[in-house]
Amino acid sequence: MKYASISAFVAVHETGSISAAARRLHRSRSQISAWVSDLEAEWGLELMDRTSYRPTLTEDGKKLLPYCRQVLSDTVNLHNAVESLKRADASLVVGFDFFLPVAYRKAMVAHFCHFFPEHELTIRQMTTSQLNECLANAEVHLGVVSAPKVQSLSNFSSKQLGMCEFAFCCSSEHPLAGVHEVTDTDLLTHRGILIAGMREFFDARAYTEVPDYETGLYLVRQGIGWCPAPMNDISEEISEGRLVILNYTSAVVSVPVIAYWSNSHVPTGVCQKLLGALPELFAAL
Repeated sequence: MKYASISAFVAVHETGSISAAARRLHRSRSQISAWVSDLEAEWGLELMDRTSYRPTLTEDGKKLLPYCRQVLSDTVNLHNAVESLKRADASLVVGFDFFLPVAYRKAMVAHFCHFFPEHELTIRQMTTSQLNECLANAEVHLGVVSAPKVQSLSNFSSKQLGMCEFAFCCSSEHPLAGVHEVTDTDLLTHRGILIAGMREFFDARAYTEVPDYETGLYLVRQGIGWCPAPMNDISEEISEGRLVILNYTSAVVSVPVIAYWSNSHVPTGVCQKLLGALPELFAAL
């Protein structure tokens, strides 16, 4: 059973003639006639009476006409659904938590623009809890975070993309730089410079919350407080002695970088391809 044959059968009935159906479907009269005949041969039923001037439906044709119309309607709806999915795939929204260094976002955007130039990409930065909500509501298609607790969320699936090393640092002129063994009390005593979303992980009597590591490190370089920062962002200044890694038990930690998504909205198309490329892309960072 072919869509073209069903379409020809319905068109002949609705237009009243094979010639009119041919004009509607932009085909020849012989092609329309052949399609209707093919349908009758396949089903073993006579659908149209061709003995009169205009073809008319037989009793079998009248009974099957509503089903044929439904097939055509379902096919159109299927086509529209496919096109809708293609359009949705053409616009990808990726959410990053505030913890990840900007290098990860830059690398992903550069890769996306190079390999998928016809697609739209939106980057959103937010806390992990906000990202969870946006993923569940399909406002974001893919989340990228540096928080291992994501793996325990039953309504999400995840994929580890690599590891990112962080260090607690301060200016070489800061009081904590000379402390032989920094304690939790020392961290509480001195101002912490926290990136947005970090408050739930750190406890400080005095802290300043900033939107990104660039701002946080700017304050640290001025001698204002201590800050957790990506090692890639501070390694040169550490080697030159301008910044100091705190002599704290957990001053340097490696945390997994994880991509995750809602189980109700599994990555497809471009999103799936991007997800497959991210581990190698992030490995260089």
